[in-house]
Amino acid sequence: AAVLNGEGHSPLHLAFKHHADDRTIMGLLNHAPELATQVDRPTGLLPIQVATENEHSHFIVHNLLKRDMPIDTSEKVRAQLVPHHYSWNHIIANTEDMYHQVVTKVLQSCT
Repeated sequence: AAVLNGEGHSPLHLAFKHHADDRTIMGLLNHAPELATQVDRPTGLLPIQVATENEHSHFIVHNLLKRDMPIDTSEKVRAQLVPHHYSWNHIIANTEDMYHQVVTKVLQSCT
């Protein structure tokens, strides 16, 4: 699944662009988890950006977000920063509350 097409797009990027169903997208993510944060070379977009631009399901956006959090969500006492690709920033700043339920669900899981 990590192979790029002739234009440099990953299978995940193409799945989002062609409105693939959740099952197909989850299959790609489960087979090649690194795709969740791989920037699309031709467009410079993260998968979560392509997903939200194409209004994919809350389930998929939540799954992408969990894979690219700026903190370790399993740490309940003291926030532990981890390397990330800024999916959280995109959801908070660029989706005009379309995915506010996803944000709420993630925040609830942190407490």
